[in-house]
Amino acid sequence: MIENLTEESGFLPEEELEVLNEMGIATEWVQGIPHPELFKRFQRAMHVDCNEVEYCDEAVIWREMFLNAINNSSAEEAVGAMGLGTEAIVKYIYHRLISAIKKHTNLTLEQYVFFELHTEVDDEHGKILMDIAEEMATNEQTRRDLRKGMLKALNLRCMFWDAMYERANKLSPVQMVAA
Repeated sequence: MIENLTEESGFLPEEELEVLNEMGIATEWVQGIPHPELFKRFQRAMHVDCNEVEYCDEAVIWREMFLNAINNSSAEEAVGAMGLGTEAIVKYIYHRLISAIKKHTNLTLEQYVFFELHTEVDDEHGKILMDIAEEMATNEQTRRDLRKGMLKALNLRCMFWDAMYERANKLSPVQMVAA
């Protein structure tokens, strides 16, 4: 978990930087830059004023419910939520976002590196958390708790994306181009 936090703070180990370089990601784009700053880089490239961003209710609700689920659960549930229900699936979600970015924008890899980086880094985090989950799964109760945490995270994510889909369907074509 400390390794995860260190990487999210922008400090990647040399072997990770080598893999990223092979993917076309320059070290100076990511090293020493906290991941929220990388996301702000993406927002600026999309002409979103990061200082005036008011998160939609769905995003706020997701964040609050996820933090509540983590803070009020057993260690096994937290690992299930963080690992099995989050880090292990980010790659699959972000691959679709990257595909849309490439297809519908002229952004450079440096501008949307947040997503490419997380397909690589979170995949590793997912594997580490899977190993932790495997170590924890010593009896039926711990396996149930791991599963419960995973399902909480996945259901929250599903609620969020269903709400985003509903919002997108309500946009007019003009709003979609402006967004």
